[in-house]
Amino acid sequence: MRCRNSQDADDLVMQLTRTTAMLRQMIEREHHTPNPADLSGVLTSGSFRSEGLRVFGYWPIERRFVENMLGGGQG
Repeated sequence: MRCRNSQDADDLVMQLTRTTAMLRQMIEREHHTPNPADLSGVLTSGSFRSEGLRVFGYWPIERRFVENMLGGGQG
């Protein structure tokens, strides 16, 4: 994503990082752990960085997740 200035980009990285941590905490509060085979694992594994005006997000996606999305996974 492209922001208006580098401060906005840095702020967005912090906001996305906090939101990801909050999701992880909510899952843990329910006595669960993020599952790499479903969306909870993908969303909670996100990491973010800024370079100048741009913000980059990275979400590692495991094969199990893709297989489940395509209906071929065992869980």
